[in-house]
Amino acid sequence: MKTNIVQYLFLVPLVLIGGMTGCLDKNRNIKPSVEESKQIVFVFEPQEIDWSSNRLKSNAIIYFDKDSLQVKSYTVNNYLKGDTIVITVKDQEVYFNYYLSNGKDIKQNLFYNFQRGDTIDIRYVDNLPLVDIRHRKENLEEINIQQHLYSKQPLEQSLFRNRYDRNRSIEEEKRYLVEEDNYYHDVYSTLDSLKLVNQISQRMYDVLFYSNYYYRINTRKDTYDFNSIGTEDLRRDDLLVSGAYRFFLENYVQYYYDIRVPDPQVPFVIDYEDAFNKVIISTEFSEVIKEYLLLYYFEQIVHNGILKKDLVNLYEKLKAGVKNDKALSVIQHKYGSRLNSVLDDKSVLLLDSNNNTFSLADLVKENKGQVIVIDFWASWCGPCLQMMPYSKALKEVLGQEPVVFIYISIDSDKRAWTTAYNKIGLPIGRHNVLAMNYPEHSFYEELNLTEIPRYILYNKEGKLVNAKAAYPNSDVLREEILSLVKE
Repeated sequence: MKTNIVQYLFLVPLVLIGGMTGCLDKNRNIKPSVEESKQIVFVFEPQEIDWSSNRLKSNAIIYFDKDSLQVKSYTVNNYLKGDTIVITVKDQEVYFNYYLSNGKDIKQNLFYNFQRGDTIDIRYVDNLPLVDIRHRKENLEEINIQQHLYSKQPLEQSLFRNRYDRNRSIEEEKRYLVEEDNYYHDVYSTLDSLKLVNQISQRMYDVLFYSNYYYRINTRKDTYDFNSIGTEDLRRDDLLVSGAYRFFLENYVQYYYDIRVPDPQVPFVIDYEDAFNKVIISTEFSEVIKEYLLLYYFEQIVHNGILKKDLVNLYEKLKAGVKNDKALSVIQHKYGSRLNSVLDDKSVLLLDSNNNTFSLADLVKENKGQVIVIDFWASWCGPCLQMMPYSKALKEVLGQEPVVFIYISIDSDKRAWTTAYNKIGLPIGRHNVLAMNYPEHSFYEELNLTEIPRYILYNKEGKLVNAKAAYPNSDVLREEILSLVKE
């Protein structure tokens, strides 16, 4: 691998779990020229990546908009064919992450700073991006830094587990810790050397240095003592451009405040409402970081499913805690229709396996007096089919209780639905139905039904009480159903 310092590409191993909630932009087939000085143009060459036979699953340009406190993500579609993305920015200098992952054991997160008016050409050498800026050659040394460091980076714990389906042995763990120490020593030494000869700006040095510092804490979050974190670590507004720092803030909230994990089967999904409520009364964060966290948790709560009355109350709390008008304007634009609409299930049309059509409201009404568990699924959804045996087993366990399970498929192909429900043995009749006006009906928008499987619960009065219940392979769902039975 080449070691010419000008051709190095420094890969900062940032983690973006806390930053992928922005909008997607799909500008395509745009000529790589900048008509307006407020634009940055990315021109991607085609790439053909074979990472252990795992196709590239995440390929995105990401940046943090400091005005709206939003993380914005632009999907790159350049598999076997080039792609061009045009982004309009306000600031003269903008920091971007280029994030690539196969969704399993490989993550690459490259950090750059570009200027308004730049046209950036991105090509690939050994499957790693190399950047060139048209009409501007200064600072290329700091943009393409230290490609060799990536090859020295030891495989972090979670990626090792994903790759080998096991944890490291005691001896492997000892070697890993030594390799990790050596790796970070090399990173910091190289950054110091570049700074000494003025081949990296102080700003870029700080961001890269602390991105690595906080990333290392993130990889040790399960054992790290977050009580040792000082207030100065929670007030670095200048580091919000770093995905590693944003994820560190989320980890701090989770572990310092001991945020509840609703479903132990899904340990990476926390009780975001609990986190929101803890942050809103906190005093240790800077004003900007506190507002960023409140906005982040608000969007996670909405994404996970929330009833309208609860959403309205949550939004009022958000407005009390966030004074950034631009950020609130973005939230209002995103969720205004849900804040102002009424959840209506009267015209949600369903078709049962006997070709009868009726509304969801009719179905809920005729099952009044029973707890209703609705399972949204589809014939093409692998996770849905994996959950079906657990759903059927739970139904059997609760067989003597006033509980009814209703399976609603969102298939667009009636034949595929029929074949699937016959194969997995779902009941014939009104408890096995096809959604006739999905996704266009506002009911599904209110539920934010964008991912399946999805489970919702109605109490015995026919009131929707949980818009995103736990999966049936955990005890959480059974306990919640039994609690509703006792009401």
